[in-house]
Amino acid sequence: MKNIILFSILAGIILVGCSNSQQEKEKAQKATLDSLTNVIKVAQDRKAVIDSVATTVKANEDEKFSIKDQISDFTNQITGTKKRLRNLKANLEVEYNRLEKIKEFQLLRTSDEREAQIRNQSLVIQNVQGAIEECESRLKDLGNKLTDAQTKFSQYK
Repeated sequence: MKNIILFSILAGIILVGCSNSQQEKEKAQKATLDSLTNVIKVAQDRKAVIDSVATTVKANEDEKFSIKDQISDFTNQITGTKKRLRNLKANLEVEYNRLEKIKEFQLLRTSDEREAQIRNQSLVIQNVQGAIEECESRLKDLGNKLTDAQTKFSQYK
């Protein structure tokens, strides 16, 4: 009987000594939860960084395509303006030829009529020259815009 009591006491001491107390179990659970919380926070922070980078990359791609469209648009405008300029210069040549024809002698035309025709033709020539100057100015402006857009586009390569 003494052995059974002694054995029971000894078993009780071993069980109490070996088993974790409730506080130790709670501490272990809290440490595990804290560790998992930190892992989740790190993962969320990494996801936020990845999302931010993805947003920046998408914005850069969108801007790159926008600039590419601008380059195409400026190129088309330059082509159209050059064509208009060629036509205006040809028209100017025609108007100068008309002026020379007006200056020639014409039967039954008074000198006042001649001078009025010369003035009118000179106004036509001035208008065409003004249109040519506008075209040349527009070409210069479009060329600058195209260069700027190409410079921006080259930064994305």
